[in-house]
Amino acid sequence: MSETANLGSSELRFRKRQVARKGLEQLTRLPEEMMQSRLLEEWLNGELAFQERALWIIEEIFSQAAQNGMAGRTLFKPAYLSLLNLSHAQRLKLMVTAKQARLEFVRACLWSSLMPGASKTAGHFQELASDEKGRVLTLGERRSLARKPSVQSMERLLQDPDPIVMKHLLQNPRLTERLVLKICSARPQQAQILFMIFEHKVWGLRQDIQRALCLNPYSPLSIRCALCSTLSIEEQKELMREDKLPLPLKSAINRLS
Repeated sequence: MSETANLGSSELRFRKRQVARKGLEQLTRLPEEMMQSRLLEEWLNGELAFQERALWIIEEIFSQAAQNGMAGRTLFKPAYLSLLNLSHAQRLKLMVTAKQARLEFVRACLWSSLMPGASKTAGHFQELASDEKGRVLTLGERRSLARKPSVQSMERLLQDPDPIVMKHLLQNPRLTERLVLKICSARPQQAQILFMIFEHKVWGLRQDIQRALCLNPYSPLSIRCALCSTLSIEEQKELMREDKLPLPLKSAINRLS
């Protein structure tokens, strides 16, 4: 039987806060994001009581992120990835549990992750970098250029469609937040590249970059649902004006109201 089956609504809300607070303390004691994500995955794949506990904790993390709380900012990405790394069947099962428990942030993230192809797809729109004579650089030349410590060189590659070029750019120590914002604000943009930015251990934690990823209709829908809690009220209104806004994302935004 579920741990929450015999609790009244007021008692249940109190229980959620207590459980979430203890879980956040336990997670913040772990030194690495990977360890935090793995612990949440272990709970999510465990017995029902552990699954519910993990879902309450993740909902609290998303809620604190909406309020710019420290726990929300530092635990946001491992919490999100712990949901995304689950099997399709497990995500479907937990989505039902989250709906019953009225954990709207978690439910929206799980729902959107189960909807392949729900985000816009970028075509072959990018302009490839060329040399001084106008010759388009080969893939090998562009990948090499992405490693060079030159802002001018990096500027030429911001629209490159190759994920390896982008990987080298993101690893370049001379890359700036201004340039990353240009990449994740570009429309259209490759969903794979936007996901790489979200996963990055430095850039993925920057709040301005998270907001840009959420506002970009070419970002994977599951990421947009997870990141909507980082938006300001005005940005939420901007997002709600988006043409054909996906229902899971609309639900997640309404939860913030």
